[in-house]
Amino acid sequence: MMKVLLPSDGSQDSMEAARFVAELAAVNELDIHVVTVSEPHPGFSDSVSQHWMSEWASKENKRVDRLHGELMTVLSGVCSNVSMSRRHGPIVDSLLDEIDETQADLIVVGARGHSMIRRVLLGSTSESLATYADCSVVIVRRREEPQQDNATTRPMRRIMVAYDQSKGSRESVDEVLKYRWPDPIEFNVVSVAEWPFPFEESESEDPADGESKELQHVRCAAERLATRIAGTAPNTTTQVLQARHAGEAIVSEADREQVDLVVVGDSGHRLEAAQSDFKQPQDSEKVAAITQGRPMLGSTTRYLMRHSHCSVWISRGRQ
Repeated sequence: MMKVLLPSDGSQDSMEAARFVAELAAVNELDIHVVTVSEPHPGFSDSVSQHWMSEWASKENKRVDRLHGELMTVLSGVCSNVSMSRRHGPIVDSLLDEIDETQADLIVVGARGHSMIRRVLLGSTSESLATYADCSVVIVRRREEPQQDNATTRPMRRIMVAYDQSKGSRESVDEVLKYRWPDPIEFNVVSVAEWPFPFEESESEDPADGESKELQHVRCAAERLATRIAGTAPNTTTQVLQARHAGEAIVSEADREQVDLVVVGDSGHRLEAAQSDFKQPQDSEKVAAITQGRPMLGSTTRYLMRHSHCSVWISRGRQ
């Protein structure tokens, strides 16, 4: 039975993540564990503020109890294995500890919406979990029918598998095929070959004429994978793109195809990937303290996580 960890703070984003889990639980036998973290107000460390702590604690207890009651109602209708817990302390550290203690296979977390320039802004908690968790992570974004006001979340229809023939990419397919998916579901295997003409402005999507050996190799590998997936999900197609930037090409294709979920494998980049988050050389100790041997994100995975307009499944498996 797959163990799914669902952090929830009662926000709209976290409730969207809960709906994703419920949709998955409707067709899979899951062990769902909901966790809420109460982060103390910094002012409570002052003895003068102690008389406020009791009132805050009472309100926070009622809020968490109400939230857990709502989530239990939603999730218990589709899953018989639902548990709730609560932690106190820094949010990210608490959730990473919860992952370790529960040995979760998957953590499902909500993300913020789009900015005016259509760049997805992740909350710091979501991005930190996606970066440092040693299990697979799903960042959930709301699915709505196009051009509808106040649209409710629509059922999942299209899943895109970003395939680059790496070990992490192959393992992502193995993981996704462990789950059953709502019917009907469409899979699209997308691979990106490097654009061979660096000085030309235009790039071609799925070019049919004059294929290079590299492009032929990429296409054959993608088609083999699609054939394998089709054994489980018959409605599976293949798309091969040529582009300078794999992440941009995948995001553009996902938008064009109105994909609900992009699946990407992440093989794990540790200290070297973390260095980009810190400016000064003396921060190396800080990097080591944060990573603590945990996996980091590759560049394409990080781009998809930050810029994709649909949900992203970062497949990692437990280390």
